[in-house]
Amino acid sequence: GLMGYVRAQGKKCRVVTTAIEHPSILGACDALADTGHEIIRLEVDSTGFVLPDAVVDVLKPGDLLVTHLANYDIGTRQALSELGQIARNVKAVFMVDATFGAGWNEFSMQSVGADIVTLAPHRFFGPAGVGVLIVGPGVELKPLYFGGAQEYGWRPGSQSVANIVGSGAACSEAMLNGEAWRESTAQSRCDFVRLLEDKLSEFQLNGASLDAGRDPHHLSISIRGVEGEAVLLNLDLKGVAVTSNTGCVTAADKISPVLKVIGVELELATGTLVIGLLPEHSSGDMTRAVDLLVSAVERIRSMSQSWHQFDSERAE
Repeated sequence: GLMGYVRAQGKKCRVVTTAIEHPSILGACDALADTGHEIIRLEVDSTGFVLPDAVVDVLKPGDLLVTHLANYDIGTRQALSELGQIARNVKAVFMVDATFGAGWNEFSMQSVGADIVTLAPHRFFGPAGVGVLIVGPGVELKPLYFGGAQEYGWRPGSQSVANIVGSGAACSEAMLNGEAWRESTAQSRCDFVRLLEDKLSEFQLNGASLDAGRDPHHLSISIRGVEGEAVLLNLDLKGVAVTSNTGCVTAADKISPVLKVIGVELELATGTLVIGLLPEHSSGDMTRAVDLLVSAVERIRSMSQSWHQFDSERAE
């Protein structure tokens, strides 16, 4: 959507986005910058919110404003209705990357005033290997690939009918059950953090607080004195699946670029875990997961010289 829109303009464009977008957006912006387009990457605050005033200061008529529904790495939801209104006020085009957060958050293209929206059905129980691009009236795109007239001429190649049907079914399920999913996972999320606060010291929640500003099924926590990979391996042996980094970041990036942008200190960032919650998780599941997590952290800290030094200095 981003590249197709810029190509259709037939001139140098100005794209305003944030410093914590998904790598697919930032990578496309890098490619556009290499060909002479102007890219503005706005900073965010320590919880991952882009400040609307910062958008007002830079957004001009004809610009393309691109941001996400919920951040893939820290779960923070952007204030899309406010950003969409800013874009309308200056006659800019507004693109929402909803590939993370769609299905789990209340969202509609019309209510936020988006012109272009992207979805990833596998994020809400749909099939992998298919994406959804929604384009509003009056928005012109040009294809990136050529040779066929499928998909309105935007993308050549025979469509994967099974994946398309599966995506539609997933969207229907999300429309029907999304509110129940949100209520269940938001409660599990709060239970998990509350239990962890009672049993573990020196950790922090990354991103927005546990309210409407955060995706309900996502947690990012950073724990001092451990490495995230060591913790997840301990948990995996006990049947608890978490990750120490999102699947969108290579193993070479020990520290998530998003955590760097929001200023998480190195000693915490190396101990980051990303946790996904599902509607079927019970309060008992949360208790067991927290107990196993705390045990794993205590075991790893007991073997860490740097943790012992920190702990002794803290006690003085």
